[in-house]
Amino acid sequence: MKRAVVYTRVSYSDQLEGYSLETQERTCKDYAAKAGYEVVKVFREEARSGKTTDRKEIKKMLVYCEKNQKSIDVILIFKVDRLSRETMDYLEVRLQLKKNSITIESATERIEDTPQGRLCELFLAGFAQFDNEVRAERSTLGMKEAVAEGRWCHQAPLGYTFDNVSGKRNIVVDNSDPVQISLIQESFLLIDNGYSETEARQIVTKFSSIGACG
Repeated sequence: MKRAVVYTRVSYSDQLEGYSLETQERTCKDYAAKAGYEVVKVFREEARSGKTTDRKEIKKMLVYCEKNQKSIDVILIFKVDRLSRETMDYLEVRLQLKKNSITIESATERIEDTPQGRLCELFLAGFAQFDNEVRAERSTLGMKEAVAEGRWCHQAPLGYTFDNVSGKRNIVVDNSDPVQISLIQESFLLIDNGYSETEARQIVTKFSSIGACG
């Protein structure tokens, strides 16, 4: 019986598309059961981008495989892009595993150890990078358009929250905490009167602490 290690990864955007860690792990384990593999360990990478292999769990997995190379045959992944969305990074990981006589198998994609299978694997790795670059380009264009329309594209600043403004998402004053609003307004007044941001923050923080004690 071959022994397998399962690697799963999810980013914030992947979770919206149904690629949860649980779904990936269950699919890989079902695949292993049908193939007659024994799953000996699972590595779960949560909310990490596939743009780089500088990830905690994939590093741990590679170290684990290096130490246990004689007793591991296969790395199981849900899809090729779970391992990496950069073609060169994927191939580097693949080569490192191959040196330890460990292969990669996808539970949802057909990867065979044949010339045709290796070409398909390379295509999948390349498409993962292409898809990632297209998404990044669209996101950049979308942010530029939003900024041009006067919309806020980052985390809401302290004292603000997001709401629907004229049919589009933008920041508005957060009226849920009147005390916080007054302190922020006081900070702006202090800065307008010549105080530095640090000095203004220290003054309103001290004022807030005195108010809390009183």
